[in-house]
Amino acid sequence: MRIAVLCEDTAHVAVLEGLRRRWCPGAEPVVGEFRGKTGQRRRAELLQEMERLFRRKQCDCAAILLDAGTGTWHDAVKGERERMPEEYDWRTVIGAPDRNVECWLDADPKALADCTGANEAELRQARRGDPKGPVRAAFRRRSETTGAGEPELMACFVERADLRPWLGISCFAGLYEECRQRAAELGCGPLPNEREAEE
Repeated sequence: MRIAVLCEDTAHVAVLEGLRRRWCPGAEPVVGEFRGKTGQRRRAELLQEMERLFRRKQCDCAAILLDAGTGTWHDAVKGERERMPEEYDWRTVIGAPDRNVECWLDADPKALADCTGANEAELRQARRGDPKGPVRAAFRRRSETTGAGEPELMACFVERADLRPWLGISCFAGLYEECRQRAAELGCGPLPNEREAEE
């Protein structure tokens, strides 16, 4: 199976890569490219890229991850669905963190601190506002000490994380449930029940 991955930046790609390794390790990711941010430009780029990924690259399904920014995650997902070419809609999952993907990465500050060596209290404090800066800094410092790239560190963190705190965030829970539904529809086998993960 080949999964097309369409994201806004490397942190988004890393999160989806970690989830792919965890939920569908035999699938091959194919990272797409589109950067149109609004209206017709994004619609045109999305159509062009989906055709390239599904027809030429022979992808079986697609995952899109974008930030909700100042809007709600529901509105961001709905807007992307409205731009989605109908023939690809049923094979595509779309996720949108309320603010940014770092909110998911910081869902469990203790686990993130244990992984990166960052200060847990600072990560916990960052959750009250925008955790993007502190979370990126934590992975950057870890990258500098280990020599591993930041996206790879993020993907490994997601692959091994206890996702139960993440599932307490409605936008991540929405993506998780959509992934479970699409996996069943595409015959990919059931995704693990992350709500009942062992301690």
